[in-house]
Amino acid sequence: MIFISDYSNKNGELYHYGVIGMKWGVRRATRKAAENERYRKKALAYDMKADKLTKKSEKAHSKYDLENATKKNVKAAKYDMKADKLAKKANKSDDGLKKTTLEQRSERLKYKAAKTRLKANRISKATGYGHKAMQLSIKSDKAAKKAAKARMKIANNDAFIAKMNRKASSLTKEELNGAYSFVNDMLK
Repeated sequence: MIFISDYSNKNGELYHYGVIGMKWGVRRATRKAAENERYRKKALAYDMKADKLTKKSEKAHSKYDLENATKKNVKAAKYDMKADKLAKKANKSDDGLKKTTLEQRSERLKYKAAKTRLKANRISKATGYGHKAMQLSIKSDKAAKKAAKARMKIANNDAFIAKMNRKASSLTKEELNGAYSFVNDMLK
C-alpha cells in the first residue's frame, strides 16, 4: 500500500513509508528474518532427531525384530530335526505302542515348529518392522513432519520479507500512474 508523507508536495513525488497497520519503529521484515534463523535451527534439530530415531528404528529392527525372528526360525528348525529323528525311530520300531507314542511326539514337535515359525514370520509381516522399531519409526516421522513445518514457516517469512523489501522503483508504469492519479485526486 502506498502512503503520502506530505500532501503539500507540489513536485508530485511519491513516498512509501510502510504498510497498513505498521507501528512506528517496528520493522516486521527484520523480525521475520530473525524468526527464520530460529526456524532454521528448529528444522535442523528436528532433522537430526528424525535421523537419530530412524537409525534407532533400523537398529531395533535388526537387533530385536530380525534377531528374534532368526532365533525363532532356528528353534523351529531344531523342533523339525527332533521330529524327524522321532519319526525315523517310529518307522524302525516293531512295537506298535512305542511306534504310536513316537509318532505322537514327532507330530507334537512338528506342531511346535510350525507355531514357532509363524511367530517368526509375524514379527515383520505387514510393514517389515516389529513393535519397538515401529514406535521409533513413528517418532522419527513426527520429527520429520515438524522439520517440514519449520521449513514452511521459513518460506512464508521469506515471501513476506520479499514483499516488504519491494521498492517503489520496482512498480510498473501502470501502478505508478495509478498512484500518481490517486495522489492528485487527494490533493484537489
